[in-house]
Order: sequence, then C-alpha cells, then structure tokens
Amino acid sequence: TRLAIASSIGVWLYDISTGHETSLLTENLDFSKLVKFSPNGKTLVSAEDGNTIRTWNVENGKPLLTFNSPSTSLSNLQFSVDGKTLIGVNSDGKVWFCNINTGEQLNTFSLKTSEIRTEIDKTVWNHAIDVFVNHIGVVTYAIGNKDGTISIQNGQTDMEIRTLRQRTHDADFFMLREDAEKPLNVETTINKGPLVGSRSRMVRDPSVDPKEYQTIYKDDGTPFPIQYRFEHLSFGTSIMVERPMKWLTELQFSPDGKTLASKSAYRTISGNGWGESPGPIEIWDVDTGEQLAALKPGWVKDVKFSGDGKILAIIGNAGCVIWDIDTRTKIATFPKSKDVMFTDYGKTLVIIERERYIMWNIETRHEITTLNPTQEQFERFVLSHDGSLLATTDGKGVVNVWETKNITEPYPLTSGYTNPFTVLAFSHDGKTLASGDNTGNIQLWDTDTRTKRMTIKAGKNLIGGLAFSKDSTTLTSISNSDLIIWDVATGKHIAVHTLPKASSRGGTLTFADVTGSSLKTIAFTPMSNTLVTRRSKTEHSVYEIWDLTTDNPKRRPIDIKYQLGPIALSPDGNTFACSDRKGKVFLWNAKNGDRLATLSLFKNWIDNLRSRFSGDSNVCALAFAPDGKILVIGTGKDKEIQIWDLDTYQKIGTLEAHKHAVCELAFSPDGSLLASGDTSGKIHLWEYPTRRHLTTYKGHEGYVRALAFTPDGKTLANINDGVFTGYKHEGTILLWDIPSK
Repeated sequence: TRLAIASSIGVWLYDISTGHETSLLTENLDFSKLVKFSPNGKTLVSAEDGNTIRTWNVENGKPLLTFNSPSTSLSNLQFSVDGKTLIGVNSDGKVWFCNINTGEQLNTFSLKTSEIRTEIDKTVWNHAIDVFVNHIGVVTYAIGNKDGTISIQNGQTDMEIRTLRQRTHDADFFMLREDAEKPLNVETTINKGPLVGSRSRMVRDPSVDPKEYQTIYKDDGTPFPIQYRFEHLSFGTSIMVERPMKWLTELQFSPDGKTLASKSAYRTISGNGWGESPGPIEIWDVDTGEQLAALKPGWVKDVKFSGDGKILAIIGNAGCVIWDIDTRTKIATFPKSKDVMFTDYGKTLVIIERERYIMWNIETRHEITTLNPTQEQFERFVLSHDGSLLATTDGKGVVNVWETKNITEPYPLTSGYTNPFTVLAFSHDGKTLASGDNTGNIQLWDTDTRTKRMTIKAGKNLIGGLAFSKDSTTLTSISNSDLIIWDVATGKHIAVHTLPKASSRGGTLTFADVTGSSLKTIAFTPMSNTLVTRRSKTEHSVYEIWDLTTDNPKRRPIDIKYQLGPIALSPDGNTFACSDRKGKVFLWNAKNGDRLATLSLFKNWIDNLRSRFSGDSNVCALAFAPDGKILVIGTGKDKEIQIWDLDTYQKIGTLEAHKHAVCELAFSPDGSLLASGDTSGKIHLWEYPTRRHLTTYKGHEGYVRALAFTPDGKTLANINDGVFTGYKHEGTILLWDIPSK
C-alpha cells in the first residue's frame, strides 16, 4: 500500500492508492542506501552511509529511533517474522540482531577467516562471502577458499557443515597457449567426445542437430543438469600463457538458503602484479554439495533467484532461460530479454525487453500482461511482493506505478444467469456444487464436467442457506421459514419443516466507502446438523439455535438487545458469534445460551465513541476456523482482518491488504487457507498458519457475497452482488485455481 523511495535528499513515502506523497523523511538524514518496511508496514528502517540506522513511523513520518550498527559497510537489512528484531548483514560477513523498539544489540556473529596475501606484490585477496539467516535466526555462511572450494559454515558454532568442490572442466573456460597452437584432429576429437583435451569443446559433433548448442560437462563426462543453451554463440575461450589460479569473487545464497551461486575469475601473474579473465558462474545445491551448473561468463551476465528460492533465471547476451531448481527442468526461454525480476513470493516474473515489460505467471507458464513504458523509465524497477504493482523510474526522479493484470484468471462456471445467486455450498465428496438464487431456485452443478445437473424449485423466496449432509446424499435449504431436506440424486424433497418467524432477509450493512451488502441472518454448521436463524422484535433481535439431528428440529432462543450485525456458527455448533456492527462481537454458548465473551475491536474509548456516532458498519464479516479455536473478523473502517484466539479471547494478529471493507471470509476445510472478499469485488488468499498473502483474485464488480472452498482446498468459488453498484453480472459463479503454497 506504500512505496518508499530513497534519494539523495531523503526518503519519500507515497500512498499507492492515491499516488500522493505522505512524507519526506529528512530529519538529520544523510544519503540512505537501504530502506526496509517492517512486516506490518507500520515502521520504516533506513540505513545511511557509515553505520547509522533510523526507524520511522510510516503513518506520520516522524522519527522513532536512531542507533548505530556494530560496523560499517551494511549490505542487507531484514526483519524477523514477528517484526520485533532487525537483522543487519555487513559486507565483511558480520551479522547483528537488534531490538527494533530500543536499538539494543541482541547478538552478533562474525566470520573468522585468514588473510590471503600474495607473495608477488603483497596485495590482499578478499574472500567471497555470503550469509543466510533463516526464519528462526540461524546464521549460515558461505566462504570462498583459496583452493577454489566453498565452505558452508554454521555461524553459531563456527563448525563447517559441508565443502562444495567444483566438478568443472577448466578447459571449457580458458585455454593454454601451447594447446591453442597444436593442430586440431577433427576425427579424433569427434570420436573421443567431450572428454578429450581442451580444444574438443570447440568442435560440434556432426551427429547433433545443428539447432542444438554446446553442452558444458562435469569432470566425469556427464553434463551439468542446468545449462545456458542458445545457438549462434561464439565458443571461444581465453588464451593464457600459464595455468591460472581460480579465485571465487562473489557468492549468493538463494532466498530459501538451499542453493548457492558463485562467480569466479582466473588470475595470472601480469608484470609485477596480477591480471585476470572471468571464470564460470557456478550453481550449487547447498544440502547435497552437488554442482548444478557451470555457466560461461561470456554468455551469461547474471543469475537471479525467485523470492521463494525455487526458480532460477539465467540472464545472458542471447536472452534469458528459466529453470526449476528442484526438478532440474527448463521452464521457459525468452530470447529478447535484457533482464528479469521476480516477486518476493516467486509466483510472478517480469521480463524486461528493450521497449516493454512482460508480466509472466510461473505456475501457469503464461503471459499475464505487457506494459510499454517509455524508454527513459528503465533505470530502476521494483515489484510489489504479490506482483500486483510494478514501479519504474527514470534518471530525472519520476516514478511511475503500474497496476498489473490479475495473476490468476477465473473459470466461469456460469455467467449471466437469469437471477442473482445468493449462496454457495460444496458437497463433502467434492462432486457437487449447490447454488441458491433470490427467486427460490437451487442449482446443482457437476464439479467434474462443470455443467448444471438439475434445478430444484424450493419456492418463491430467496434461498438464505444451503448445507450438505456428511455423506453428501442430502442437501438442506432454508428459505424464509421453510427448511427443506432434498435428495441430491433425484432432486426430490425428503422432509419439510417450518421454522416459525425465521427470516432469510436481514437488511443491509452500509460501509464508509459508500458501498453496502445484504446482511446474512442464517448460518449452518458444515454437516448441516445445527442451524442459526434470526427473527426480529421491536427493540432487539432473537437468534434461535436449531438442532437438526432429530426428525423434528429443536430450537434454543438467544435474546440479544443489540443492533443487528454479521453472525457465524462454529463448525461443531457449540459457539455462536454475532456483532453489533459498530465494533463489538459477542460469543455465546450455543448449547445453553450463556454469553462467553465480548470482543472489542477498538483500542481506545475515542475510537469507540466515534463509532457510536457513525452510520457505518465496522464489523462486516465473521468466520470460525475449522477447529473452532480461532475467529476472524472482517472490518469496514479499518479494511483489515482481525484474528482472535478463543481460548484467551485476545486478538493475536491482523491481516492487511484490502483497500475496501472486508465483507466475506471463508476458511478452507483443513484450515490452511483463508479467503477474504471485499466490497470492490477483490478476493485475497492467505496461507493462514504463516499469515502469508498468496495472491489476489479480481473477477467482476460488486461486493463479494459468498466464498466456498472445495473439500480438497484446490478450488475457490465465489459469487458477487451488485445491489448497490448497478452491477450486471450477479448471475455468475467464478471458480479459481488455488496456487500451490
């Protein structure tokens, strides 16, 4: 939602949604070379030349704290998962941990390496070093050694974990002059194959398709699993008088710490000093020590890892190739690419060509969209974490933010249906999707063929609730005061019950962004054994808990003297949640009607007072986790999702991504995913245990009315409503593929 820009006069903060500058951070600020947002986006850290670290309040731009890092030459900043600790990495390998609120130094790790001083000119050669800090703070070092090997070392114990030894043929990358001057015997070279002397790699085997390319082999004659392969490349190598020393010049861990990239140089004595030519870029599996690639420096300019560390991009003079590291398979080739960039989550790739950017979905392997910035906008570029925004800049200080198209396209189960849909439910065997509309019709859809199997006429009133039995053979619907149990195979009703004064219509919720949604007053448990309905009295509402496990439903009333708001029922039917719209959620024991707790969304009495005089709804959606231990609350004014622990009745987290009121929430059956919909029609998908944002879906306009996961959690269905927006696609059900986490 915000963009920080470090410049020579300070750090600028911009609000992405409006494009307006919110702050220019200049107070006692020298040139900042690093900026980093905290995980919750409320604090910004800037690092200046030297060792000064400053923290800032993002909301008002005020400085919070200034402290010094343990050493200069800061190369990287990152936060711990909980946002309480700042982790700094220096170019000399020093890693330090600081309390973000106090600046107190918590721990420091320093790399112990011996100095390498040459005998010829007494110059010092620096070791190549990189550091990986995992999510629990374990420090791992990669160190380039004098003999060309790489040591993987535990930073806490200083113990070596593994040594990476090259399997590279040096003859692929340089040639001794005496070998270059020897006559070449083509017949002998071809017959002996890739294991002959250094010049053999310059000869193409006539049995190979001329469209193929040169392969780089390990020292045992087997090809490296990852290659950079384009035809029409020069196969020339550097000519050297004497055998050089291979020196590692740069090391880079992948974001998950499982892969390492190394750059090298071949150094030879030159006059009174040293000369060098570029050596191979090599890729390593850190866990096994396997060398995965040896890439020619004349062909390859750089390698980059995706944000999750699973994908590798090799950028060269002849374009870019994308590899899946785990499977050692090539995913795509982009011959015109000058550079690439990944999102932090590793799901989206930007291919930078001479006159355009191409957004590309790695999972589906399809182009998302093409952007055509002007030529001068190519100096800097950065992607948001989820790939939904791209910022580009020119040398004159102009930054443009582009909104990219949706990463995932929906599959329309049906579109332009006669009547607006009101509710969705998947069967527990995953074979059927049931939908209800506002004229009393129930549709049964086959999820395999994605076609309508039948329509059931349940009356003339709006279908307010649907739930399948555990064995998926029956479907229970409620429309006004009629509760009907249907045979899924035949579409015939099995039983009909009247629930006195139960209502499927509950009025509306109005939000601060001048939108609204219809209020749901019915909630089923997943197995359709418990139901909550509402009936109104003059001054208050009565909610009734119905036990549907018997032939004659039994009810238990709960009298609530509060303004009507969203409701939810725990999966086991033991706990009932309702709200007063303004900022309070009430929890009740559904078995005996006792009130368990009151949850207040507001932090102070001022917010509570403002809410009382506002006509807007702040509590907009409620949902229990499948185990019933967590309640999530979608808010209107704050446009956030609050997470509450029902053992302690304490708020334990907040999810922030929506720019509109959060009006619908749904957990996947196993509780690993949370889907949240807002009044603009956007759906955000979260990996619940880690609170990580996975992707954003945008189908049609209108607020999100219903969300439903398939039993296996691989597909999400949604319907939208446009009562307040004039939306014309209410008769549409969209299905979304869930990305792998």
